[in-house]
Amino acid sequence: MASPKPSEDHSSIDIPQSIIYRVPTQVRGSGVRPNIVPAPVRGVEGRHQIYDPVLVSLGPYHHGLPQLMLVEDLKSEILDLLVPDKHQQEQLIADIQTQSHQIRTFYEGLSRESDAELAGMMLRDACFLIYCLKQAADNDDNCVVLRRLGMSRLAFVVRDFFMLENQLPYFVIKMLIPHTCEGVTGKTIDEFFYRLVSSLMNSEEKPPQGREITHLLDGCRTLLVGISKRGEAKIEEGKSKSKVVNSQFRSVMDLKAKGIHFRPTKSKSYRLTDIEFRSHSFYGMLRLPILLLESKTKVILSNIIAMEMSPGSGTDFAVTSYVKFMKSLIMKAEDVKELREKGILVTAWQADDKEVVRMFRELETEGACRRDIFRGVRESINQHCRSKTKTFKAELIYTYFRSPWTTIALLAAVLLLCINCLNFLLNYYRFARQLKRP
Repeated sequence: MASPKPSEDHSSIDIPQSIIYRVPTQVRGSGVRPNIVPAPVRGVEGRHQIYDPVLVSLGPYHHGLPQLMLVEDLKSEILDLLVPDKHQQEQLIADIQTQSHQIRTFYEGLSRESDAELAGMMLRDACFLIYCLKQAADNDDNCVVLRRLGMSRLAFVVRDFFMLENQLPYFVIKMLIPHTCEGVTGKTIDEFFYRLVSSLMNSEEKPPQGREITHLLDGCRTLLVGISKRGEAKIEEGKSKSKVVNSQFRSVMDLKAKGIHFRPTKSKSYRLTDIEFRSHSFYGMLRLPILLLESKTKVILSNIIAMEMSPGSGTDFAVTSYVKFMKSLIMKAEDVKELREKGILVTAWQADDKEVVRMFRELETEGACRRDIFRGVRESINQHCRSKTKTFKAELIYTYFRSPWTTIALLAAVLLLCINCLNFLLNYYRFARQLKRP
C-alpha cells in the first residue's frame, strides 16, 4: 500500500485522441449477454464471453449491468486498500475530473454520466485493474479478489481485462500508478505497466520503447507484434502487390508434402510479425513465432482484431494478418500436431488438437480481407510449390516414404520388379542358347 502523495499537475499530459469503439454487431454475432456468471468450460467460449465481460466492468460501456454488480463493492474495498486516505481519494477524483473532456473523447457516444460520476468510476475501475495486475505479477495468494471470488471466477476477471469494450484510458492508469504502487516514479511507469501486462499474458517479450499506448489491450498488442521496422517493410511489400494471392496456399501437412519444413524463429521469438520463408533447391523453410495457447488466447486475439478493424485504428493489421496466415495453415488436427511437435504452438490449457483447430477457425477476420502484411510470404510459398524441380524430390519422399508401411510396399514392389527382370533375362538367355544349337 503506497503512502499518500501530494496532487500533481496533469495539464501537460499528452493524451492520444483515440476512441474505443463498440464491437460491431456483425462481428459480435448473435450471442446474448448472460444473466448469470457461467462456470468455466473446457474448449471454446461462446461469443458473448469473447466480447462482453461476464464479471467485471471497466469503463462506462458495461457499467451498472446487473450481472456485473458482484464486483462493484469489491472495487470500493480495493480503492480503500490502495488509497486509505479519503481526502486523497477526493483529490484524485478532482485530478481525474480535470481530464473529463479527454476521457469522453476516448469512448463512443458517452454522455450519460456527469463529470464527477465519470471521475469516480475511473478511479475505482483503474485502482481495481492496477491491484489485480500487481497481484498477478507478484503471484500473491493473499489477493483480496482471489479470496472473495475464488480461482474459477478470477479467471473470468482476467479475461474481462482483455475485452475491447472494457478498456480504460492509459493516461488515467498512468496518473494513478504513483499513488497506488510504492517506488514507481514518473520515469518508470511505462516499464512497470508493461511488466505487469507481460506477466498477465505469460509473455517473454521485452517491452518495446518509444511508443505511447492507449489502453491495456493496446499494450498487449504491442507486446505481441512490437514496433519494429520489419513489420512496416512487410506491409509495404503487401501493398505493392495488387493481385490477390490465389488458393494454392496450403495447410501445414500439404506444405510438408511439398518439402516445406516448419521451425520456430531462430531467436525463439514470440512476436507474431516474425514470419519468414526461405526457398532452397529441394526444400523450403518456414519459420514461425512461438504462440502460447491459453484459455484466454481466443479472447485476446479476437478483441485485438476487433480493435484493428475499428475506424481510425491506424494499425497495420498485424494480428489480423497473423491469424489469417495461421488459419490458412491450420485446417485439421494433424496440422496442429505438426506445429506443436515443432515447438511452434505451445498448449498451456487442456485442449486437444481439434479444439485448437476450432479456435482458429472461429477467429473472425473477414473484415480485413485485403489487409495482409504477409502477402509477400504467401506468394513466395506459392512460387516454391509451383516449382516442379523444387518439389519433385519432396513429393517422391512424402508419397513413398511417409510411413514404414509405404516404405515396405515400395521395397516389395521394387523387389518384385527386380525378380521379374531377372526372370525375363534368364528366359531370354535360355531362348538364345536354344537358337544357337545346331
